[in-house]
Amino acid sequence: EDLERLAAKSAGSRQLVAQFEAHVSKREFMEDFATIQHWSNNSLCAIVADGHGGETCAKEACIQLPTILARLYLKEKSLKQAFVQFQSSWQASLNTLNDDTSGAAIVCAVIANDTLHLLHAGDCRAVLFSIDG
Repeated sequence: EDLERLAAKSAGSRQLVAQFEAHVSKREFMEDFATIQHWSNNSLCAIVADGHGGETCAKEACIQLPTILARLYLKEKSLKQAFVQFQSSWQASLNTLNDDTSGAAIVCAVIANDTLHLLHAGDCRAVLFSIDG
């Protein structure tokens, strides 16, 4: 509850590690979601979605974005398009969701082939640090 950790499998002499932390507030329920998915031995996708006005958008972002990002990355397309595609999908689904008005601020990290890609929408940001200094 206070701290959730997920670590990737070893990739040669390196290890990919992603971590997120959730703090429970005075709210009745948590609107935030996070996911870490391993695409291969040397790549992963980590997403944190800060839900606003409900949990549905944040949850859907964590379900849909990794698949969209993987597909675009494999096709060597702009990863920014993943957010555009998700937003289009989310807006289209609002017609079937009974009065859901939730939204989400999202931060995403994709690590692939020794390259870190950071993407964000809204007021979420990632913090990068090195143990070596």
